[in-house]
Amino acid sequence: MNFEEREKLRKNCVGLIENIILPGELLDHLYESGVISEVDIERIKAESISYNRVRQLLRILHTKPGCLGTFCESLDKSGYNFLATAIRETEVDPLQIEKAQQEVENQVHDILADTYETSSGGYSVPMQEIVKEVEFGLLTAGKHWKDKNVLLIEALLKKLFPTAKPKKRKKKGNRGTNDPIYHCLKRKSENMDHQCAEEDSCRPQMELGMTNKTFNSVLKQYFIDRKLDFSLVDVLIKKKVTKEIFMNLSMEEIGDIYPSLKFVEIKEIVSIRNELKEKEDAGDIIFDDGCPTSEERDDSFSEKFRETFRKFGCTMRESSYYRLDSALICDRTDLSSLLQPIHKFVYEEMDIQSIPDWIANIAMPFIAACLNERRNGTIHFGISQIASENRTQGTIVGITIEKRRIVRRFYSALQSTFYDDDYESVCKCVCQPQFIPVIGSRDSKGHLYVVEIDVKPSSLFTEENVFFTRKKSGDYSKKQLMLYRLNKCSNEPNFVNDEESRNYMAIKSKISQERKKQEENPMDKRLNENLQQKFLDLFSAGFETMKEEVHPVLLLSPLEDNVDDEFVSENFQFLTDIDPEVVFDFDSCSKEIGMYQFVENDQEQCLKVLTTDSFDKSSEEHVHKKDSYINLLDDLKETPTKPWIFCNGHVPTMKEPLSRFQWKQQRIEGFKEAVRFYSSEIPHQRAVVIFMLLSKNYEVLLDAAEEVISKFQNHWMMLAENEEIANHWKKELVHRQCVDKKTLDYRCVIGIPWSQVNLMIKAVVGATQLNGSLIPTANGVPCNLKEKLKSELFDLEILCVNECENDLDVMKDKTTRMNHRKSVEAEFFKGASVTWWNLWFKEDHVLKRCIHTRLLEMVKLACSKSNNEDQGKVSIVTLYHQPGAGGTTSAKQILWESRKEYRCAVVKRISNFTCEQINRLRTFNEQDTPKPPIVLIDNGDEDKLFTLCSQLENRAKIASRRLEDQCQVFCVLLLCVRRPNLSLSIPERSVQLRHELENVELDWFQKKGEFLKNQHMNENGVDPRLLLSFNLLKENFNEKYRQEVIQQFVDNIEDEKEMSLLRYLSLMNSFDIDFQSVPISAFDVLMTDRKHPIDSLKESTKVYSFGIHSPQRRVRKRGWEVNLTQSLLVLINRGARVQFSAQLKGLCIINQLFAKEILKYLQGKLNMTTSDIMIEFLKSPMFNSYNKSVEVLQKIVKDILKKRQILGDNKREKFSPLITDILQHEDSDKAGEVLMFGFELLKDPMVAQQVSRLYYNYKNWEKAEEFANIATGMVPDNSFLWDTYGQVFKTQLKEMYMECSKSNDILTEDQVSTALCLTSKAIDKFRFEQTTCEKEHQSKNNDNGYFAEVATIVTFLDLLSFFPDTNNIATLRRFLVEPKFVPPSFEFLDPEKIKFIKTFNERTNCIMRFISEKNSQLKWGVYSDFLSNNPDQRKLLFDLKENLDKYFGEESIDLPVLHSGEETADHIRRRVLKLSGRDLKTMIDLRVEDGKKTLLTIESLIQENLLPHHLTLPDLITLISARVARCLNTQGQGQEFLELLTWTKHAYEMSNKLHNSHIYLESFLFFVLFHWQTENKNAYAKNICPVQQLQEAIGKWRNAFNIKYPRQKDENNPHRKRETTYFYLGNGVQFAEIVYYEDLFIDEHGSRYLRKGDSIWQKPAIRRRLNRLEGTLKPSGTEVLVPLKSSEGNVNPVTIPTSLPITDRTLYNKTVYFFLGFTWSGPKAFDVSLENRHVDKMHLRKHPRSQLNPNPNSRGYRQASTEVTTNEGFLKKLTEINEKLQKIESDQTGNVKFTKEKLTRERDDLMRRRDAFLSQTAAAEYYRC
Repeated sequence: MNFEEREKLRKNCVGLIENIILPGELLDHLYESGVISEVDIERIKAESISYNRVRQLLRILHTKPGCLGTFCESLDKSGYNFLATAIRETEVDPLQIEKAQQEVENQVHDILADTYETSSGGYSVPMQEIVKEVEFGLLTAGKHWKDKNVLLIEALLKKLFPTAKPKKRKKKGNRGTNDPIYHCLKRKSENMDHQCAEEDSCRPQMELGMTNKTFNSVLKQYFIDRKLDFSLVDVLIKKKVTKEIFMNLSMEEIGDIYPSLKFVEIKEIVSIRNELKEKEDAGDIIFDDGCPTSEERDDSFSEKFRETFRKFGCTMRESSYYRLDSALICDRTDLSSLLQPIHKFVYEEMDIQSIPDWIANIAMPFIAACLNERRNGTIHFGISQIASENRTQGTIVGITIEKRRIVRRFYSALQSTFYDDDYESVCKCVCQPQFIPVIGSRDSKGHLYVVEIDVKPSSLFTEENVFFTRKKSGDYSKKQLMLYRLNKCSNEPNFVNDEESRNYMAIKSKISQERKKQEENPMDKRLNENLQQKFLDLFSAGFETMKEEVHPVLLLSPLEDNVDDEFVSENFQFLTDIDPEVVFDFDSCSKEIGMYQFVENDQEQCLKVLTTDSFDKSSEEHVHKKDSYINLLDDLKETPTKPWIFCNGHVPTMKEPLSRFQWKQQRIEGFKEAVRFYSSEIPHQRAVVIFMLLSKNYEVLLDAAEEVISKFQNHWMMLAENEEIANHWKKELVHRQCVDKKTLDYRCVIGIPWSQVNLMIKAVVGATQLNGSLIPTANGVPCNLKEKLKSELFDLEILCVNECENDLDVMKDKTTRMNHRKSVEAEFFKGASVTWWNLWFKEDHVLKRCIHTRLLEMVKLACSKSNNEDQGKVSIVTLYHQPGAGGTTSAKQILWESRKEYRCAVVKRISNFTCEQINRLRTFNEQDTPKPPIVLIDNGDEDKLFTLCSQLENRAKIASRRLEDQCQVFCVLLLCVRRPNLSLSIPERSVQLRHELENVELDWFQKKGEFLKNQHMNENGVDPRLLLSFNLLKENFNEKYRQEVIQQFVDNIEDEKEMSLLRYLSLMNSFDIDFQSVPISAFDVLMTDRKHPIDSLKESTKVYSFGIHSPQRRVRKRGWEVNLTQSLLVLINRGARVQFSAQLKGLCIINQLFAKEILKYLQGKLNMTTSDIMIEFLKSPMFNSYNKSVEVLQKIVKDILKKRQILGDNKREKFSPLITDILQHEDSDKAGEVLMFGFELLKDPMVAQQVSRLYYNYKNWEKAEEFANIATGMVPDNSFLWDTYGQVFKTQLKEMYMECSKSNDILTEDQVSTALCLTSKAIDKFRFEQTTCEKEHQSKNNDNGYFAEVATIVTFLDLLSFFPDTNNIATLRRFLVEPKFVPPSFEFLDPEKIKFIKTFNERTNCIMRFISEKNSQLKWGVYSDFLSNNPDQRKLLFDLKENLDKYFGEESIDLPVLHSGEETADHIRRRVLKLSGRDLKTMIDLRVEDGKKTLLTIESLIQENLLPHHLTLPDLITLISARVARCLNTQGQGQEFLELLTWTKHAYEMSNKLHNSHIYLESFLFFVLFHWQTENKNAYAKNICPVQQLQEAIGKWRNAFNIKYPRQKDENNPHRKRETTYFYLGNGVQFAEIVYYEDLFIDEHGSRYLRKGDSIWQKPAIRRRLNRLEGTLKPSGTEVLVPLKSSEGNVNPVTIPTSLPITDRTLYNKTVYFFLGFTWSGPKAFDVSLENRHVDKMHLRKHPRSQLNPNPNSRGYRQASTEVTTNEGFLKKLTEINEKLQKIESDQTGNVKFTKEKLTRERDDLMRRRDAFLSQTAAAEYYRC
């Protein structure tokens, strides 16, 4: 029927249904007239109700063209003429007819437009094909296009494709046909056929004989090739004929299988069998087993990846796919639910040509059954079903297809299977076939797909219809009516018999009604989840911004194979913003596109690449390397570089990805160790683990998830874009019993696109959008600082030229900027650290202090001129400030104002990487000499600071070797140093900031305060009363203000936990010298069980999403810090970064002054002492766990217990501020109790050291010894701990001496024995210290063990002055120096003890020589004066020598009667030592008025008494030293000079014969110094050694120096000292040719002037005195070849090093001139240049002896009072005071009381000073605390 006829029937439908009764005559008349068929009548009669029969008749009539007239006639004949009349008289609106025609035209138009396009030429399409395409297009829409309006198609083609011209085709005989061809027209490339062809062409096809095939598929192909029905193979399959059986079938057996086949066909099958057999034997074809059997599948099915069903009724997404051999599982469908789809899996091996028919034939019964049952269903082709009783399950296999052929065949079958009246409804209920790619397919099979067809029998289209099907029977012309229904126990369609059919007809109406009811009220109707809120609940505890401390951990699955760079860059920017603690990547980095490549390259982040092998102790990375694993973990803890761990291989390092089984065998242990490490490092309950499923390739990640979930229970979440990816994950976790289903549903966020995840996370973490960072260059043009370089310089916070201005989020508009201004201003005024934003807003936020201009000038000067031009290129400017005075703010102001001219940075920490990072910042993008960067170090550790300066200086030396980098200043360090008490004297290049404001500064605060007050009143700004830090300065640090405000806010805190937090925090901040922030998470144990107020977000609030609300939410447990009361928040800073982790946030009191005031107030309020609070704190549960925050807490506590304050005079306190406070306000017992609690908790040997120090200072010797022993037992390689151990006994000895001095009692024998025992123990420990310190090449020089041993011996000898016999100094000296003399009073001692005492002389001589030489031959580093208060070792040496001379030195030159010549020699040596000392420096210092006589005495004593029989090398060196010192600055006598040449040669020869003994560098110095050949020495040519011997001596000299001082070998060692230079080669004759270094800096009037840099070499007076030599500079720039000319005229070259590397390459291999200096490591060339700068020797001026004062202060120590430095002087002064006091006792005058008190104070002061002198140590500043 056409539209008009159908419309007439529709309008009369009700009347027809109500009046017609069927069956009846009407059907007969319609049948006779040929309108309906027998099948139609059968279908009509199948309906059980007349009403439905009439409806069925009308539906059938709709499909009969032009039958309305015949139908009306039949109505007339059947007695329904009134109905026929009504139909005939019914009119139809012409507009409706026109509209219907237009709809058809639009459909045809769309089909043509979607299918074809114009082409330039060479393409053509026949009209016949176009008509078929339109017909097929309408067919898929459910329409029968029977009229085939070709004219309409032609008109539309002309409209759509005007360039396409039709031409008639030619037949033979040149006659045209009616089927034209359209030229310049072609099918679109995205058509199914072309698309499929392109896909197939992507993979090469292989020949049959070269690949594995299943037997059945090969056999079918052979049957098709031989024109046999391939369905015959199915017969073999049904009869279970395997390949082996088939290959052995006889012709008769084949005939039995196929009885209906002809002989020829059987013969053909035999031929096929023979051919296959031959090919298999020849190896041309290999059969495989195809898909596993169902039994085989069952065994491994549970291990397969579980796919997710495509959303029912929806088209496939572009990214959808199935994985080969994965599983699809559907639990048994609820039979009562018609909307829940059933699934049928179908798979069979066959050739590609047969697949369309196979799909069509199997799909039709399933479709019909679903339609009749009104049940949703999907049939899947390419999935092999696995037998199961409780569910439908199958394995993804896939089939090879041609999409277009399948679609066409499917709709053709749909049309031929269902009746015409049902076809349109069927098409509306059956979705178009979906083709899901199968990845991982075998190459032999090409591209595989799963074909899925959805059946959705909507009640709107099915009504109460019955969907019969037509099936071909044996007679092709006849068709049979069939009804299909679904088997209740399976998904199989069943053909029902007549009785079942009648039963169905009776209930179909009920089924239809049930379907309609379920559609209107679906049982599984679910509310749409608010996924964004669910994500926030899991990630940020429901907040839209991160308000608490969390530590994200990311686990990434591999990406999809088809992902491109653009997708990654657009969707995963948050990977950097989230700042993860660690990333576990299960990709193998095998492709150029990946998450790691994106973060490393595109986002320019510095990452630490690791693998699971890195955490496996048994892997190759660690198995042969000692401490490698421990070093790795330490590096991960200390270095802020983010670790990126590749968990399943890393292709760049040749580690291939493994299968699940292999991964579990080889890599899972390393992964588990990594997870354990981070689970222990991250604070408990602070981790947020995010599993990111980026593809279905996550089998290994799924295995790994079990370990992760077990370690981070209730702290993980999973993100996936869709259920297809996530379904297997969820099912497997439940199946493996890792998590219950309820928790899984809660923690899985599925359905948010990655683009939205990206935006959400960036918003939550507050990611800023920066527009590039600029830093200045030397040429004035700023350059861009790459983000990757910034992340690599992790020790530095780099200040950019465009800092703040590059923040696009803040700078986008004025309103945002003003809101930000108020926010950062309020935070700063509350007490937060100053930010660059505060400085960007200029003086509106930050006041420029009065010291600012002066400090800025110092920094600018330092950028052009270093502190010490002679030795260093690192300038240092120091800002000393009291805590809370604003020092850090002022220092940052300097950087802010310098940022456009100099590169500026703040050191976040000092590590081994800091020096190199500063150098990289300095040289980045610089061509010539860079400007020095200005680097701020805020309160840096002194030791680390010293190390950094030394490293920077070494880098400066390396940089100076580059010709283009001739810097005067390498970098400028701006040191911000916190001191509680500032010195009145201000060092050079330093300023001070005290707790006192200038008037102009106070005026600024007053005005700003008024502004803030008005702003608060008018704009509802922050209440100024809450800005405590601002108000503190506004009140000029007024103590009363602090007390009032603290009381106000502390009293408002009612929560006990908050009070405990405040108590512990104020305690730590009060006594922590560095005022470190304490990690928030360190308080978790203390705070987590407190009762929070009801959180509004946890109430049953309505959260709207897509118009639907959720009544209740589950929010991740929030951190306690978000619920603190306002009164507490006013007093603390929350969110300060601790160390380097962005996640590890800190708490601290807003100011150290407030911290002390809070602690003081709480002590009074709670009636607790400092020790009470500290012990309570140490006993708190905060220390019961271990993670990175607790580790930081422990470090802070260690510092509080042991780190000592540096006072204004650069001296350290004896104990830490905490212990000092307890000692001052409580007692030593409490201090000891606190330290012992600390040690028991921390097990830190340095804390044990402090316990020992406390106890020996308070005379608890047993405890002191116990803890010293514990400390050295824990760390036996620390020399400072051994020093403490020795001090325990030395202090006991000192106390015995002080008690005897005070009481003046005589020592008993027992006391002497005790003292000797203490001396022995102390010396034993100090010798351990000496041995240990010589091995500590990479730590500070600790020489105290040597000083302490000598001091212990001196103290013991002082104590013996209170013992009979030895109170006579002469007797005691004899006892010490004479081998056999023992005083009678010492006979109670056993021989071993006597022997021990007699070793004192030799031992003290040895030690004094060693430390004297070390002190004179080496000098402190360049920066020691700036960074620490180094002990005056020369003064200590002088004091010790003065005491030793008293006991061992001989007072007279008169020789006593001795037993042997050796004893006489020893007597002379002791006399010489007392006169001169033990080193060359002491000899030279004797060059004053009476000193010359002393030197002559020394010479005569040695010459007369020791030469030649008893002369040793030390004696000879002393003799040479005396002669040299006496004759310096004089020409001397020829004979004396000749003797000196002989002596020096003899000394050199003697030193060569010494082995394994003390090294005397003087022998090498004197030999080379006096045997260096010059013109002035030609007269002594016969006495001077050959040049070759001189060169050999120089080499031996350097080697001996390195052996004597091994730490000097490493030039990069920051604790390496520098060798001193004693002499230069001068222009004089004989002795005048030797110039002492110190004499160069004394002018003609005998005054000393300051030496400054290399400019000293330009002074005419110096150039006149020194001999400028000539040589050739070697290409290395570090050596000069010097030609030495002998008296005979022979020239021999000698190579000597330069004092500094010569970087000017233009000097290489050229003649240069230099001064020759003699250091203790050998001769060196100074002031190397091309200029001779000759000075006429006639103008050489001689220094008058009377005017020359070579070292006015060299004997200054002699002027020091001996009241305390010697026992004799001390006892003398003490006796005087005591006698005066005794005299006063009998005097009764009025002034007696005052005089007595004065003398008593004087005596106490004397005792105190003597005690302090005996307690002093060369390592007093070096205790490791």
